[in-house]
Amino acid sequence: MGINGVQYTNVSAERGAQFVKFTDKIAADENALLGKILNGTITTEKQRADEYFRISNQTFEVLPDEYRQLANKKDKTPQEVQKMKDMYKNGFLNFSASYIKHIDSEYGNNDNKLTAEEFVKSQLDASMEDELSMSEQRVMAENIFSHLDRNKDGVADKKEVASMMSMFDMSIGHNGDKAGGIDGKIKVVDYNGKALNLVKPSSEEGGAAMDTQMDIMYNFLFGNN
Repeated sequence: MGINGVQYTNVSAERGAQFVKFTDKIAADENALLGKILNGTITTEKQRADEYFRISNQTFEVLPDEYRQLANKKDKTPQEVQKMKDMYKNGFLNFSASYIKHIDSEYGNNDNKLTAEEFVKSQLDASMEDELSMSEQRVMAENIFSHLDRNKDGVADKKEVASMMSMFDMSIGHNGDKAGGIDGKIKVVDYNGKALNLVKPSSEEGGAAMDTQMDIMYNFLFGNN
C-alpha cells in the first residue's frame, strides 16, 4: 500500500516517534505541574494559570508553515485551494503512516499494520495514570482503538489514523482559538480535550461524540473513498 507513490516499507518512523515523545512530554509536564502544586512550589492561582497556559499551548507541527501561509492568503485561486487541500490530506497521511510504522516496529511484528493489540501495548507502556488499575487503563486504550478503527476490521489503516490526528488538529476553542479551526498543528489543549472523550466507549455521550468527529474528519479528508 503506497502513499504518494512511496511504499510503507520506505516510510520513516521518525515523525511517529516524535509525536509519541510529544504526547509523553504532555503527561510528564502535567504531572510535574501537579507535583509543584502539591509540594507548594506553586502557591498562587496566577502561577498555576501561567504554567498551565505554557503547557497547553505547546504544539506539534504536522504541516509546514507553507500550508498556513496559503490557508491565510486572501482571494486564493482554485489551484491554490486545491493545493491547500492536497497538502493537508497528504501531510496527515504521511504523518499517520509514520505513526503506524513506529508503533508497529516498537510493539508489533513489523508488518506495517496497526492492530488493536499493538496499539493497546503502546498505550499501556506510555501511561502515567498511576491511580488507575492496569485493567482500567487497558479498557481506556481499547476504547481509543475502537474509535480509531472506523470500519471495525481490527486494523487501523493510514486513513483512519489520519482522521484521528486531524481531529486533534481541530480546535476546541480555548485560549482565543476559533472553535473548529484547523492549521496543521496539534496543540496540547486540543489534544487533551479530545483525549478525555476518546477513552470513553461509544455507548457514552462523549464517546459517541468522538465517533461523530472521526467520521467528519474522515469524510473531510477522503470523502466516500
